[in-house]
Amino acid sequence: MAILELHSIAHQFVARRVLGGIGLALVAVEFVPLAGSSHTGKSKLIKIACGLLKPSSGSVSLGFQNILPSILTIGLIGAGLNRLMGLAQARLRTA
Repeated sequence: MAILELHSIAHQFVARRVLGGIGLALVAVEFVPLAGSSHTGKSKLIKIACGLLKPSSGSVSLGFQNILPSILTIGLIGAGLNRLMGLAQARLRTA
């Protein structure tokens, strides 16, 4: 079961598209490196996944719950990350 999913994430500045149609599903204790040239959207993707930046389109799910746009408030970022860590720890105990 994926604990964090990005669905069709796109992000653009006024005239420049940085991300387009990105999809990703992460399971507990999975390590996924992001590689690429400068200014290709790696940091933007991480900020979107953490709820620090709103994508132009797409959605982010934590467990089975869509967390955009509510995670963009500071209080829910902490709650969302704590829930993510709890899910990961529970998954480790059952593995």
